[in-house]
Amino acid sequence: MTITQRLVRALYEYVTSQLLNLPLIEASFHLKKLLKESGSLTVENSIEVFHEYLSSTKTKPLFYRHLLHPGVTEEQIEEFMSPICQLAEQLVDIELVVFFDEVNTSSCLGLFKEMFIDRTLHGVKLPKNMFFTAAVNPSISPLPNDNRAHRSDYLVHRLPQSLENLKVCYDILESKTLEDYIQQKISMFRVDSLSNNSETQMPLEEYVQEMLTKSILKAQEFCEKHLGRNSVSQREIQRCFNLIGFFWNMRYDDEINDHEIQYQSRAKQCIALALALTYYFRLPTAEDNLQRNDTQTPTREELDQLLSNIIPDFSDMIEQELERFVNTNNFVFPEGVAINQAVREHIFSIVVSIATRTPLCIIGEPGETLFFSLLITFN
Repeated sequence: MTITQRLVRALYEYVTSQLLNLPLIEASFHLKKLLKESGSLTVENSIEVFHEYLSSTKTKPLFYRHLLHPGVTEEQIEEFMSPICQLAEQLVDIELVVFFDEVNTSSCLGLFKEMFIDRTLHGVKLPKNMFFTAAVNPSISPLPNDNRAHRSDYLVHRLPQSLENLKVCYDILESKTLEDYIQQKISMFRVDSLSNNSETQMPLEEYVQEMLTKSILKAQEFCEKHLGRNSVSQREIQRCFNLIGFFWNMRYDDEINDHEIQYQSRAKQCIALALALTYYFRLPTAEDNLQRNDTQTPTREELDQLLSNIIPDFSDMIEQELERFVNTNNFVFPEGVAINQAVREHIFSIVVSIATRTPLCIIGEPGETLFFSLLITFN
């Protein structure tokens, strides 16, 4: 055997031994395939093995998360747990954390009781170095004859009593704590600023920071009070920041080379549009409620009145931006389709959601322009 052949053989043996002796190392599919084909130990193959080992080998995680829903079965949970149990048995001195999210949405609570309390899975003992943690939504009885669009309860199952004893309750953030959280988010937020014909990152000015803090806080509190405590969360706050950044970087054709756009005016527009997509558009108008004989659901006009104290002419600003964006200059409308408020909102929301990859759900009865809005947008 030549020196080259011995070196090639030594490389294969080294890589194989590393994968066997270090359980946290996870080989790529291609590397596994190359090692199986070790019958042809060529220099070219060994170089490829070495490159794949260095560049594509990953470390297995010690934290595992499973998002549950009503369709999850016990077989799927067992399939999820199987490789984790195998790894835990190999790494007896290392603790693995397994997190189950939305546990009480599933119908497998008996299995979770067995894993968390009895430390077994279908009667098979689980490794001691596995730590389980989970998140649940509160089980709230729905209000009688509650026909509101926004539910005040969660569609969940009650936990077994043994799991109830493990539960720690976390309430929604208090107003002052939420305000501090928003301010911290704002302090880290940056927008592009055009100065001396070069783009730089800059924080929001103090005036704009105060406006953004107050408007998000008021919108969150409004939805919590009138739509239910489960209608908003910190996700809405993050969505606002994402949308503000998106709108700030967007320019109409006639604005691309215009560096004289007023900072405060543009900042207000971005904040207003982000608030509209996150909070305002989800509410019906007073006319909508009147037609449905709905006296419970809060209206846009109520939220507008609240936000206009912080962002003057909030709803007018939204209307102007919708009219400026959704018109015959930017979209081709089929003959006979009226460009009404619903069409403008739908098209605007669809375009922004696609551009920002933000989930969007538009709910409406047949004939409410949703189909035409989708058709116009995609065309």
